[in-house]
Amino acid sequence: MTLFEKQNNFGVEFTDDIVQDIFSKDSSYLNLYNKELQNLYQSVQDPTFDKVLVKDGLRLMSQRHSDYFKSQFSSLKEIDNFFLTMEGLGQYSMYLWLTHPKGGNLKKDIAIKGVRRGGKWWSQDEGFALFLILDKLSKPATWAKNMFGYKTESVIDLIGKHLP
Repeated sequence: MTLFEKQNNFGVEFTDDIVQDIFSKDSSYLNLYNKELQNLYQSVQDPTFDKVLVKDGLRLMSQRHSDYFKSQFSSLKEIDNFFLTMEGLGQYSMYLWLTHPKGGNLKKDIAIKGVRRGGKWWSQDEGFALFLILDKLSKPATWAKNMFGYKTESVIDLIGKHLP
């Protein structure tokens, strides 16, 4: 990320919220992002897992990246994927503790609502949705070793590997 920060000037401070800071006032961007996020969270509502909604959410993400991450913002796709992975993993870890019988012992729906905190922070909120999807597709023992090895593999790439 240091290299991206040194090589780019996006007109805002370089943080994990950079995409939000750049596009939060763009209503077209927001509409696309909100549809994407809605599909991702709806796909994992208990007791079902809807792969069609996952695929549609990922398609909308790809469209958003293609439509908005051009020219000056072309490197934002990789930056977005990195922060979705890192921030999402933090939120997912919190969720696992909150739902564990020896942790918070909360019901899943209550824990999800608490972890999302009203969707205030995009990379945390969408990253969390992506990890909930990955959890439905494969357990951490299967994917964690690929995520934390000699290279960082994004949650989006891991979902793609496990989504039929």
